[in-house]
Amino acid sequence: MVYLISSEQRAILDDLIAALQLANAAKQFRQGKMDARSDYVSKNEFGTLTTAFNLMAETVQTQLHISDQAARMSGILAFRQIQNLTAQLEQQNSELEIQRQKIATQANDLSHQNSELEMQKQQMKTESSPQSSDVDYSRKWHTMAAVGTGVFLATVDGSIINVSLPTLVRSLNTEFAVVQWVVLSYLLTITCTMAGIGRLGDMVGKKSIYVLGFVVFTLGSVLCGLSPTVNWLVTFRILQAIGAAMTMALGAAIITEAFPLAERGKAMGIIGTIVSAGIVTGPALGGLILGVLSWRWIFFINLPIGILGTILALRFLPDFKPKGGQQFDIQGAFTLCSSLLSLLLGLTFGQQQGFSHPLVYVLTSFGIMLLAVFVFIEHKVKQPMIDPQLFTNRIFSVNLTTGIISFIALGGTVILLPFYLENILEFSPMKVGLLMGIIPLMLGITSPFSGTLSDLISSRKITMVGLVVMLIGYLSASTLSQETTALSYGIRIFAIGAGIGIFMSPNNSAIMGAAPRHQLGIVSGMMAQSRTLGQTIGVAVIGAIWAGRTLLYAGEIDRESATLAPVQAQISGMQDAFFTAAALVALALLLNFRAYLQETSESSDI
Repeated sequence: MVYLISSEQRAILDDLIAALQLANAAKQFRQGKMDARSDYVSKNEFGTLTTAFNLMAETVQTQLHISDQAARMSGILAFRQIQNLTAQLEQQNSELEIQRQKIATQANDLSHQNSELEMQKQQMKTESSPQSSDVDYSRKWHTMAAVGTGVFLATVDGSIINVSLPTLVRSLNTEFAVVQWVVLSYLLTITCTMAGIGRLGDMVGKKSIYVLGFVVFTLGSVLCGLSPTVNWLVTFRILQAIGAAMTMALGAAIITEAFPLAERGKAMGIIGTIVSAGIVTGPALGGLILGVLSWRWIFFINLPIGILGTILALRFLPDFKPKGGQQFDIQGAFTLCSSLLSLLLGLTFGQQQGFSHPLVYVLTSFGIMLLAVFVFIEHKVKQPMIDPQLFTNRIFSVNLTTGIISFIALGGTVILLPFYLENILEFSPMKVGLLMGIIPLMLGITSPFSGTLSDLISSRKITMVGLVVMLIGYLSASTLSQETTALSYGIRIFAIGAGIGIFMSPNNSAIMGAAPRHQLGIVSGMMAQSRTLGQTIGVAVIGAIWAGRTLLYAGEIDRESATLAPVQAQISGMQDAFFTAAALVALALLLNFRAYLQETSESSDI
């Protein structure tokens, strides 16, 4: 059956069909079947559309013949579809509203967490460095002068005494094995006490202890010069070493507080230059004094420098007062000192008597046991001397470890090169002294530049460059032979000094930068302690490797003394020892590179 519809009725039906198509388009958009460029009907617009459609449906029913069943059914169907679409749209809008509320809640939670993290960051920043209002940076170079005087004095005294040992044997009517304790007692005391002194600096203030260190060192120097016997000299050297430890342990901490963050690397580089100047000056000054005056003036020369340093420290050092209520970890300090002393004595006796001696096993085993006890104590006490949480900081732990490794390699270098230059190449003592000055000279030249550069770019990259240069130097040194000339020796060996200088300043700056403000003293003490500990281990271990390999290459010839072995055996043993040092530096480089990859990965994830 065919029903006739007027043009007006047809227009109304067309409008209904268009409305239905528009509603379907809105539904498809909501379901993700159409992109954002398609027609879209909002909730409000859809409500208006529904009202309009209701009116149009009523008009259709009025204007069409009631008997027109097809038209009436089409209008009802369209109307029901639009009602269904409207209900679906309202449900989807309700679900979206719930999701928006959840997202808003999560955003509020994240905002709260970010606020807490920002507060923690600000607190850590406050603890890690003094507030600018607390520090007069215009006096930073006066502080550098005071600290530099202490560093120079301690470094000169550590090297000047070595040239006087033969003179002391004759003047004090003693044996070389006894007079060696003039050097050993000084080194052992400094190494064992610096961590405890650093902790005291954090508790009572660094300036007071630093000034007291100058006074004790100067007094000890005068008493050393007045010593009637070698036993008194060893005793007063211990007193002198305590004063030196007070200045050496806290110097880096004071510099960190006195200089702004942007210049910390440069300041550490200048300290490195002062260290190298002291190393170079010590032997030359000692030789000059012994040639003109008595051996006692080796110690008396410290009196005017010590007085000057005390005045500078009293006048210019910043005096930051730590918070009260802190307790000194006596058990931890005693255990650590005893452990280090036992280990160092074991290494010393091993170098002199051989590492297979029973006393060496007893001392080293006892030292390791005490070290384990110390770690246990530090995890239990409320205020430990060395906070175990420091080692969770990758920068602190990796840089401190690589620092120790590099100084182990350096200690072995310092002990072997004089034997090579004098016994193998048969150079004069003056020429040996000049050639031995290459390493500290290069250290002094490169240290300020690398320190300044570390203020501008990542210190990790610069330390890796320094380790690479050191590695090249040690590998080159492992090729030294009996035919090596002075020039060829200098070309090979300068890379060791340059590498140490490039590495040391940014490495020290990074360690101090990783320390919270209230722990600058202990971290400074640990950093200085790692230097002396590494050199002591290097002298003993790499020296023992050289002696053992030399005797192995010599066969049965003169099993008692490696220095009397055939020249080729000594050279082969020295090459193995330098290759061992190169392997240690390669290990330090690997640790740094691994840390660099981790830090790069973490920064890219942020």
